[in-house]
Amino acid sequence: MEKKIPDDPKEFEELMQRIDRQLSSEGVSIFRRPSHACSAISKEFKILLLLSPPLQGCPKELAESWPITERIRNWYKLQYGDRLRSSPCVGSMAFLIDNDVWVFHFPRIFGSVQFVASHTIKSNHIGTKGKPVIHNVLDSIDRLAEGLRLSLTDKQLDNILNYFHLGFDALCGLGAFYEDSLIRSALADIDTSIKHMIDQNPEYGLSKWSSLQASEKMIKATINMSHAKFSKTHELSKLLTEAQQAGVKLDIDNLIGKIQCNPRIRYGQEPCTLSDAINAHHAVFMVAIEVIKELQRFRTAIK
Repeated sequence: MEKKIPDDPKEFEELMQRIDRQLSSEGVSIFRRPSHACSAISKEFKILLLLSPPLQGCPKELAESWPITERIRNWYKLQYGDRLRSSPCVGSMAFLIDNDVWVFHFPRIFGSVQFVASHTIKSNHIGTKGKPVIHNVLDSIDRLAEGLRLSLTDKQLDNILNYFHLGFDALCGLGAFYEDSLIRSALADIDTSIKHMIDQNPEYGLSKWSSLQASEKMIKATINMSHAKFSKTHELSKLLTEAQQAGVKLDIDNLIGKIQCNPRIRYGQEPCTLSDAINAHHAVFMVAIEVIKELQRFRTAIK
């Protein structure tokens, strides 16, 4: 007998509460749960659900499923209200202009986009047909004053654009694996590494230690994905060896030296300059690019 989504409000409420509790136990963020709930219901009841309103020409069976999606979404709106709103930012990255620390807050952009670093080109987030939206990455630099913005040289603009691409690609890629607890924790460590660099009383040693923690967890996530076990160690070279033995392909040997540090660094017992901290921070994003490739490969293999 075909299983059907209950029409009875009480039964539907019980269904949604059960699914929501499961998503909560899996660590799925509140703002991500409506789409995950749609996926869960789609599997449980063996139906296809649209995640956005049907467009003209949409197959009839799909179009007829849209009210179910709306019902799920309305349940979440009533249940969580404003907490469903996601951050407009996918994450942050620190970088230097001259010897000062500045921070990108990367925008959440959907669809095709062209990134530029320019004194004159303005961001246009309303794309025209056949053309990507334009985002001037200078708009993503936290509290960048107009005077400094206009004084940036062409070389500085090129460097800023390159940093933006690195950070944006890494954070968007990691975001696809946000439900992995190690990746989620690594993202928090990246934010912490920035905080320690920009605090009123910066702690560059703590920043570098946070970068080590982020890298460590990302490598461990790839080992987990390969169904192997990892050591309880902060030594990236040892974890990399274990990852390679598990079939993980990470080309990060040249990055480890920029990130690795002794636990003493947390107490100021190992020297660490701003340059050391920022280099470790950027190396983390390069590690992330490699990690994302492997996580995607293992996920595809599982499917």
